[in-house]
Amino acid sequence: MLFDYFAILLEMIKRSLNYYRYWILPINQTKVVFSNFRGKPYGNQGGRIINQLLQMKKGLDIVWLTYDMESFVPKGVRKVRYDSLQAFKELATAKVWIDNQRKEWGTKKRKAQYYIQTWHGSSIPLKCIERDAAKELGRKYVWAAKRDSKMMNVLVAGCKLQKKIMEDAFWYKKGEFLHSDLDVYRFGDFLSEKMKDDIVSSFKIKKGSRIVLYAPTFRDNNNDYMLKLDYERLIKNLSQRFGGNWSVVIRLHPNHHSIDISSVLSNNVFNGSAYPSGADLLLASDLLLTDYSSIMFEGLKYNKRVMLFAPDIDLYLKRERAMYFNIKKELPMPLAENNDELENIILHCNWEVICQKCQRFIEGIGYYKEGPEVVAQRVIDVVGEFES
Repeated sequence: MLFDYFAILLEMIKRSLNYYRYWILPINQTKVVFSNFRGKPYGNQGGRIINQLLQMKKGLDIVWLTYDMESFVPKGVRKVRYDSLQAFKELATAKVWIDNQRKEWGTKKRKAQYYIQTWHGSSIPLKCIERDAAKELGRKYVWAAKRDSKMMNVLVAGCKLQKKIMEDAFWYKKGEFLHSDLDVYRFGDFLSEKMKDDIVSSFKIKKGSRIVLYAPTFRDNNNDYMLKLDYERLIKNLSQRFGGNWSVVIRLHPNHHSIDISSVLSNNVFNGSAYPSGADLLLASDLLLTDYSSIMFEGLKYNKRVMLFAPDIDLYLKRERAMYFNIKKELPMPLAENNDELENIILHCNWEVICQKCQRFIEGIGYYKEGPEVVAQRVIDVVGEFES
């Protein structure tokens, strides 16, 4: 414990000095700095907020922090390398921060700055998070999380149930929330056939194929979970039940993007972990397969067929985290613990009955009707009106 304390203290001092060096500079009232999972490319919640801000044409200085300096950002957005001295300068002089992940240890916010935390998803979590999982997350994370919550000015919740969980779990004493479903896709935002074709082309999937998005969550103690799925058997069973050609796109959790999954890839199985937008992959898919990821609730929201494949469920429940729902009894989507059960579900389940159960479940979550425009308007309110 003493070693952890001094390691954290050293990290805090080092990073804090990088911020303090720029505190002599004035805050730019028009600057908004976005971070996405600590340096990922443009997209997710931040991307949708920026899209709204660009439509409002307020002349903001919008900065996107990323490790991939070759990645796309729209016109009107500046890319800065994440965790560089320039990034420290941008953060130290911005009026607004927007992030979907906890800030790094030692990040220093000035009193005149405003911090909007969107969290990484507008849905409810299945796994217990933050204070509800404090023992599993570890002392270092908890210390950082408490400090981050103290810096927040507002926390974004996408639905009533998520807000209730956050109120109890986020060490967030200020208590101000914005009601905004940042994963909502308005009518004009839904993927067109051309956009789906673009996704198919980017992975070199056979044109006209149906897509399974396999999106398992991370494990702290077991990293071979994606090897337990029989991909060819899955594709064969889906073709038999629903017809057509099927392909699988694997989307690993950001914590596991570096895992080598080349051994399971084939002409019909593709690695989509680096694709900029997981939401676009979900919307382009015809079926979602996951285990303990909250993406299952996003799949239900978009009326996707959702199946759970959890071959390590007993070990996961024992070693990882508790859950807000009893995964075997309280969720409406079918659950398979092995490939035989998965085949039986695909070939023999009554999807009409399952879809009815899923619809009732998703209505009970209470998603907010407001979308990213709510957060975009808060940004404008904070920076104030000015001449562009």
